[in-house]
Amino acid sequence: MTYRAQAELLRAVGIYNMWGITAAGHPMLAYRPAESRACQCAGWMLTIKGKSFEDAPWYNHGSKSFSDFGKDRHEWKADAMTWIAEHFPNLEMVKSPFDPRGAYVPKCDLDAALTAAGEAPGGEETE
Repeated sequence: MTYRAQAELLRAVGIYNMWGITAAGHPMLAYRPAESRACQCAGWMLTIKGKSFEDAPWYNHGSKSFSDFGKDRHEWKADAMTWIAEHFPNLEMVKSPFDPRGAYVPKCDLDAALTAAGEAPGGEETE
C-alpha cells in the first residue's frame, strides 16, 4: 500500500497527522526546516506524546531538537534515532504516511491505526 493510500485510509477515520497515529508516551520524529523569520535553525524535532523535555528551549514547544551546525540533516536524524533506540528499545520507527520524506512514527502505532481503519498492516509501503 502506498503512503498516500495509507494517509487517505487514516483520514477516512479521522486521523489527519502523526499526532493522531502516535500513542501516549511514544516518540515521533519530524524534520523542521530552517525558518529565518522565526530565527529557527533546521533540525529533527523529537516529541513524546504527553511529555515535555524540561531542557527544551521555549521555542521548541517542549520537543527535543537534534541539530548541530557541524553536521548535516542525515547525521542529525541518526543521532535522533539512536536516542529513540536507547530510550525505547522495543520500538521500531517507520516513515509517517503523512510525510514520508521527513517524519517517523512507531510501527506498532501505525499498525494499530491502520487496523482501526480496516486495513491489515504489514504490507510494503511504496512512494
